[in-house]
Amino acid sequence: MDWYLSFMLNATHLTTFKSSSVIASSKDYEVNTRLTYAMHTVGLGFCGIKNVCTAMDLPLPVSQKSYERILRKINLASREVADDSIKNAAKEEVSASGSNEICVSGDGTWKTRGHTSRIGVCSVIGDVTGKVIDVAILSSYCKGCEKWRGPKSGHSYEEWKLKHQPHCVKNHIGSSSKMEVDGMKEIFQRSVPQRNAKYIKYIGDRDTKTFPELQRTAPYSIGKS
Repeated sequence: MDWYLSFMLNATHLTTFKSSSVIASSKDYEVNTRLTYAMHTVGLGFCGIKNVCTAMDLPLPVSQKSYERILRKINLASREVADDSIKNAAKEEVSASGSNEICVSGDGTWKTRGHTSRIGVCSVIGDVTGKVIDVAILSSYCKGCEKWRGPKSGHSYEEWKLKHQPHCVKNHIGSSSKMEVDGMKEIFQRSVPQRNAKYIKYIGDRDTKTFPELQRTAPYSIGKS
């Protein structure tokens, strides 16, 4: 989507016009970053960009490699914004409650229906402000892991695994139904060090597994509201 034109006005002066501004922290054109973000947001991804450009008889603005690189930057920036927003929401809840011992509601959801989803999300919401104060994402699937086609043993595999490990998003082993339990346990375990709050009252659905497990594993006493 980006282009630039250069004009030689005279023997010593060259003028260049760009179709888009360049993001200061990188060499990426803003229009390409926005296109990547838009296609990722609507779920079309790089294939969507190719289909649109094919239909419009346009050249591809970014390669697959560039698309993934831009997307990684977007993910990092989005995560920073989300983390700041959630931390501020937790501070608001503590302030509005007049204590760091607060009441929260919690629930889990999954990417797909049924009991076979490989991605789940758990969240807790402050009772007073109604704002999300923590989120846990659990995944039993990693697209990056599928890129390894060879045997899962030997020096080459161990070398690849070592490089891939920091980027692997698989963090759950077990059934999809267990994701809510594990996600809530993770959230409650870090409430004091990361949110400076104790979730002493819990509002949940009729899931018979989550609340008893929280009572057993949380670093402080919890009551059901």
